[in-house]
Amino acid sequence: MRGNFIFFGPPGSGKGTQAIILSERYNFKHISTGDIFRQHIKDNTDLGKSAINYIKEGNLVPCELTLEILSTELDKLNESDKGLIFDGFPRNLNQAISFDKLLSKSKEEVSIFFDFFLSDNHVIDRLNSRAIKESRADDMSLDVINNRLIEYKSSRKELREYYIKAGKYKKVEALGSINDISNLISADIDKFL
Repeated sequence: MRGNFIFFGPPGSGKGTQAIILSERYNFKHISTGDIFRQHIKDNTDLGKSAINYIKEGNLVPCELTLEILSTELDKLNESDKGLIFDGFPRNLNQAISFDKLLSKSKEEVSIFFDFFLSDNHVIDRLNSRAIKESRADDMSLDVINNRLIEYKSSRKELREYYIKAGKYKKVEALGSINDISNLISADIDKFL
């Protein structure tokens, strides 16, 4: 069984940055639902057309749509893929339960759920900075940012309890140097491998 690691946290918490760094460090596959949806929107696919209105308003793309894209990504894996980092999914309890069912079809399971913590003020500062640097429409409006924070907070407690109960929960303080955070997460991944 491969390692399946979930990076969860508010927008701008650094989970995407850490997912990239650690997927390269361990030669894991990085699966970012946000990146996948943005690519579909850019390519003007049917999936992109379905997802764009949810993303523009800072809402979650429906679970069925997200599971469809994840199922397609999982089908592309081969035996040499020893680990996966899921960035941006699951985002609520129903998605976590559905995701467990999807993984179990391949005799897989979640290894560790990394929960990134960052204050609202730091989130807003980081997203404003990212909006300017990367021209990301989903980071440019304070209303959209606040909506994304509300979505995040509404699901965080249930997800935390779900993965604590499963013995797969790990809290990550997301304020600190990128390298220090990477090394802390690596220590937990190393215990699993």
